Amino acid sequence: MDVTLKETIKLFKGIVVLDILLITILFILGKLDVPMLQGILIGSVYALLNFRLLAVSINRAVLMPPGKAQIFAGVSYFGRFALSAVIILAAIKADYINALGVIIPMFFPKVIIISSAIKRKS
Repeated sequence: MDVTLKETIKLFKGIVVLDILLITILFILGKLDVPMLQGILIGSVYALLNFRLLAVSINRAVLMPPGKAQIFAGVSYFGRFALSAVIILAAIKADYINALGVIIPMFFPKVIIISSAIKRKS
């Protein structure tokens, strides 16, 4: 199995755990509703997709000459950034999706990667 696919699966498991934790906290606080659940689902799926797009673009860029790889990586970064903006703006405009529910899971990959690095270090 491809290393990036293994990392994506590991990330998926971490996102599910953090989603459950977030839903539990929101339930306890009485802030859990359908728009929030839809936002969490959309944000989590997008976070996983964004990570996978990053992995695929890195794998492609490594095989290119340095100049071409730098341009490709920049275009790929801008594309993922623009897609993030579209997702967030759509969530803000849509009444049936909680924008905060979309935004919070977008940070889950960073939390998972940092926590696994800290765990490996100790």
